[in-house]
Amino acid sequence: MQAKHYLVFQFVFILQDIVSSQGPNAIFRLENTNVKMTIKITPNVSQPVTTIRLDRRDGSPTEIVAFIYLGDFGYEIQTAYSERLILTTSAQERIVVLFLSGLRPSDAGMYQCWDGALQATIIENCGQKLIIVRKPNQPIIFSLTKALKGNTLELSCNASSTSLPADHGLKQAIVWRNELNTIIGIPAGEKFVVNPNSQLEIRNLELSDIGRQLTCTSSEKAEGLATTPVSEPSLPYQIRLEGAPSEKDVRLTPPIRNKAKIIRREQERLSYNCSAECEPRCTVQWTFETLNSQTPLNLSDPGVLKLRVKQENHGVYRCIAKNTFGEASKEFKLEVQYIHKPVLFGSGPVQDKSCIEVKETAKLSLTCLVDALPEPEISWKSPDDKELSAVASRPYLLDNDFPNNHSLQLLLKSVQLEDSGGYICEASNAVDFVYAMVNISVVGPPSVVNMYGLQLYPVYFRDFRQNVSLNISFVVKSVTEPSVESVTSKRID
Repeated sequence: MQAKHYLVFQFVFILQDIVSSQGPNAIFRLENTNVKMTIKITPNVSQPVTTIRLDRRDGSPTEIVAFIYLGDFGYEIQTAYSERLILTTSAQERIVVLFLSGLRPSDAGMYQCWDGALQATIIENCGQKLIIVRKPNQPIIFSLTKALKGNTLELSCNASSTSLPADHGLKQAIVWRNELNTIIGIPAGEKFVVNPNSQLEIRNLELSDIGRQLTCTSSEKAEGLATTPVSEPSLPYQIRLEGAPSEKDVRLTPPIRNKAKIIRREQERLSYNCSAECEPRCTVQWTFETLNSQTPLNLSDPGVLKLRVKQENHGVYRCIAKNTFGEASKEFKLEVQYIHKPVLFGSGPVQDKSCIEVKETAKLSLTCLVDALPEPEISWKSPDDKELSAVASRPYLLDNDFPNNHSLQLLLKSVQLEDSGGYICEASNAVDFVYAMVNISVVGPPSVVNMYGLQLYPVYFRDFRQNVSLNISFVVKSVTEPSVESVTSKRID
């Protein structure tokens, strides 16, 4: 039985094997390489069969690799290993040599000797530990201290191992690099020092250190392996001194300069996003400031300001970034441009297209008030569409309903019946053209009209012949149409 298992295979092993005769010293290998493990079976066994079992150290049941028959040290390899495992044995030396090729992560673990086949017990000091050294996961850099000016910043490179079995006990080798991919901290310098815990110390932090980017990689030291897999570099850690935020740390998107003036018309949209680069992290808050007060804005997203612009949105918008060290802000002034329909005043407010009754020869004052920004051009037009001379008047103040009011006064010192009609106030600026109208009705007693050729003289006719018709026309001005009650004559001798 022994002879049919003695096959000759040639393997090339670049790395030196470690032979364990007295205890399970570890052998370290990389994936997809080969390994030679030598196990010496101690004589203090009670069963005729010894099994070699793999304990992967992950809580799963042990797996039988091979049976060793101690009478002649013949063997039987389990099917799962038959294509990759070759055994040689020596009855005289009580040695079993395992040649395992194409190493996989599942091959890692403790290859143990068991006394017996089924009802077996572990044989002490008989076995071999195989560790598969693998590429660590990408590390993450954490700061252990605050980055304060003049202090030392300590950084830790945390990488998790993927080598097997999990209890391999390999020590990590950490390498730190700067933004030029140059190794730093080893040997120690004035600025960068790697301490015994592989942590990087950046000493005497100063403003020139702001923005420096540092990375780290991890590998695991293994006896017998000249090189081991190196992790991917960590994401860059950018040095930022901790402290109160400054104006330049506050960012508005779309970008605008601080205290800029933004112009929008009513019903247009306005959107700005505020963020801050701070150490420690800042919270942001939008506020709205008018002449009288500053009010925090209750927004669904504290950093996002969105408006459908209205007249009352005119004012200063400020984004405040705050952390435990202090605060900073950026702001802009929103100018809302608009023009509202004119409001007319006589002795009081006058409705658009309404009628005002004025007595003849009375004094009439009409004021056109326009709430607008930018300042509008205002004019008065007569019933026959002629522009009238007017004087700027002092603006009316109506409980701040007109914060940007402009006015023009029309003054008629002695109104006549022919002044009756519609008077229009027109106003325009860059936003729109608006107008309002008032009808003026001049009333008074009937009176003659001083028209050429129709004057009434004390003696209108000096001579006339008998039986000749006489027609006399009278022109009377009056609102409304008067009734002629009588025409009288008086004889003059």
